[in-house]
Amino acid sequence: MAFLLLLMIMLLFKYFFFHRKPSATAAGAIVMAIGIFEYDLFHHYFIKSFTEYKWFVWFLIIAWMVISGSFLKSVFNHTFKLLHRQNEIQSFAIGTWIAGTSVCSTIMFNRIPEIRVIPEIVISVNGVLWAIFCILCIKNFMKLLKTDSYKQTHGIILLSTVSTQSIVIGLSTIFGTTNNLKMINQGFFYLGILFYFVSLSIIVKRYLATYKIMDIKQDWYNTNCVIHGAMSITGLAGITSGIIGGKIIIAIWFWVLVCFFLVESIEIYRAVMRAKYLGFRKGLFQYHVSQWTRNFTFGMFLAFTIKLPVHFLPTSLLVIHKALVKYGVVVVILLLMIEIILYIKDNFTLKYFCLRNQNSHTENHFLEGR
Repeated sequence: MAFLLLLMIMLLFKYFFFHRKPSATAAGAIVMAIGIFEYDLFHHYFIKSFTEYKWFVWFLIIAWMVISGSFLKSVFNHTFKLLHRQNEIQSFAIGTWIAGTSVCSTIMFNRIPEIRVIPEIVISVNGVLWAIFCILCIKNFMKLLKTDSYKQTHGIILLSTVSTQSIVIGLSTIFGTTNNLKMINQGFFYLGILFYFVSLSIIVKRYLATYKIMDIKQDWYNTNCVIHGAMSITGLAGITSGIIGGKIIIAIWFWVLVCFFLVESIEIYRAVMRAKYLGFRKGLFQYHVSQWTRNFTFGMFLAFTIKLPVHFLPTSLLVIHKALVKYGVVVVILLLMIEIILYIKDNFTLKYFCLRNQNSHTENHFLEGR
């Protein structure tokens, strides 16, 4: 009953107050960003009982359904290729759907036990969709390696890794870690790592080739934060599935930590330059769907950090670990709230009332003319 009521409210609100336009290719990142907050952080920091916030889970499921519905509509009206596969770089954003669906199915399984058969079906179908996406990724990698199109690449291609490791987490959580499934997950896991280093090499190659003419304000993308986010989800997948040992997990976390500070240092410099030349509103607070990837990667880094086997951590890193666990959630919540506000500001419209006023004006004008 609560689900139906919330669904009706959200659909009515969307119909009357939001632009009716197809979901962006990377719109799955919205589910990823909110989902990773629900997956572990919300429970770890705020609410200990799952039953206390099922409405929040239903909200995520409905958001996932709305976005999925938009994608399905593009398939049936034959606009899918035009909207979501314009080139080999943009099509990597399809990985946000795979990862978002994995996160959503995992949360459904953990938080709403009475419908566990549904997440089992969803993650199975998602595995088939991932296989199709995987073939697309391999074809796109071949194009990027053989042509000059690599000069336009950025962190979006790392969604090949994110989507793959999200399948590992989903399968391990929903179906357990039996020997047969562990072998399957190992295949996914190491393929995801292969995708990571292929993607990273292409990104590094791009910036080495173009850094002399690069404009940091425009040529450094929001999605480059997936450089550390993709390895964060890899580490979390390793913990969830039990594929790798504690020392390797710590090594992955250290890699993520170094990449995080390098990438986010560039992000801070980019933000300063954008604010200086474009102003705060246009430079920093203008909505773009790719910004959700930053929320996801920060949340994923914190979720990975919380799950670390700390007894393997060197003493020198324990202070950093404790500080991240204690204060990291403040940054994640702040970024999430800012992004939600920007999203509402960009998509909110009084189109229904404007349409009524326009029709009324047209009718009066017609009567006056008559």
